[in-house]
Amino acid sequence: MDEESLADVRRDNTIKTRCVRFGVDYIERRHGETSAEQQQRHNTLQKAIERERKRRARAQQSPEERRSTQDADTDANTAARKRTRAQQSLDERRSTQDADTAARKRTRAQQSQEERDDGRRQDREARRRKRSVDDSRDGVFNDNCFHTLNPPDENFKKSLVMKAIKQAIRTKRPNGTHQATVCVVCDRVVIGEEKVCNTSTERLEENRHRISVVAYEEFYRKPLHPLLVEQYSVEGTDGLLLSPRAYREGDNFECCQSCNSGMQPFSFGDVIGVAATDEIVAQMYNEHFEQEAFKSDVAKAVINTLQ
Repeated sequence: MDEESLADVRRDNTIKTRCVRFGVDYIERRHGETSAEQQQRHNTLQKAIERERKRRARAQQSPEERRSTQDADTDANTAARKRTRAQQSLDERRSTQDADTAARKRTRAQQSQEERDDGRRQDREARRRKRSVDDSRDGVFNDNCFHTLNPPDENFKKSLVMKAIKQAIRTKRPNGTHQATVCVVCDRVVIGEEKVCNTSTERLEENRHRISVVAYEEFYRKPLHPLLVEQYSVEGTDGLLLSPRAYREGDNFECCQSCNSGMQPFSFGDVIGVAATDEIVAQMYNEHFEQEAFKSDVAKAVINTLQ
């Protein structure tokens, strides 16, 4: 850029003034700077100014206002991600998920066992702190909201309303119908505020040694009735004991947080396989108890399971 236009000079002066106002170090224009370099310099300064402005604004907020702002930002980011996913095709969404999964696997592969354990410990502590804060916030709101002269601010109320709406419509599917949220692994309905997770056919296949018919029969040394196996089979997952009542979108299934966590890589033990399969067979027994054809085989399998 050989010559500066009047607009460029005014824009530089405006950014420089804001840098002085918020205490940000101004980056001087370099001689011979191109338009792309100027734009990059302006963007860098604008981001630094915005970070400092938000930091000062948070410092002046009360804890309640800060929490409400964070909740509103989280809801806005979540809504933006949902809009982006809604505009993507199933293949694009799957490609994004695969890329994220591959990136996480590469990161874990570069970490030592101590670093992975430390990361899990920090995640557990963060979730524990979040639950503690949420519980205390709900307790304070429930106990005091009708006995104080200062009602909760609008952002906090809006966040509660959005949370309630999200829970109420999470069974709504893209075709406009509603379907219960059922875990594909343990065949239980996910109710209340319990998190609904998604698991892929690939992840289920990775856990075939836990949730397959062969694994169950080898562990308990009892064959399952062919009709029961047929009733708890899902297309494209031959040999796995899965719930056909679970919602499916392409190669992704809904599942509960417990089963989803147990099927993740680097999880400790194979407890999820025994527990999930027990849940399925126990429910099979309850559903078909009155049918004579199933009494002998199923009864033996369930009795052995419960023992």
